[in-house]
Amino acid sequence: MLDALAGFEKVGPTTLSLNGNEANQIARTLGLAEASGEPQDIGRLASELRERAQISEVGIHLIKSATGATATGAVTVNGPFCASPRKSVGAGDRFNAGWLAGALLGLAAEERLLLGAVASGFFVRMARSGTFPEIVDFIRRWG
Repeated sequence: MLDALAGFEKVGPTTLSLNGNEANQIARTLGLAEASGEPQDIGRLASELRERAQISEVGIHLIKSATGATATGAVTVNGPFCASPRKSVGAGDRFNAGWLAGALLGLAAEERLLLGAVASGFFVRMARSGTFPEIVDFIRRWG
């Protein structure tokens, strides 16, 4: 699968987004060291996977944070953690949607991660995706 991603990179910037468990499963398959939950370790693994796949960006999202690795390095952001989520299945999909929306808007890596974290944070609290105005309001209240 990682070898196939390099082919997509020839057409345009390619991004792979994984949760922490998925990232560690791929690390084991490739013989790479798994990542703990520490930001530096997640950043290391995201960078190693990005280099191995030969793509523009790899993101790893956890419950409390998200990390993205590009050619310029890795960045980690803390998200709006929710201790008692109403719904968690689907939170990663909402993270990906927010992250992709940030990419389409031309946001920087850190801002893309934050938008993904906010979209996911809204979802786990409300058990549904947020509208654009709701996400903006959520950002203002969280910030």
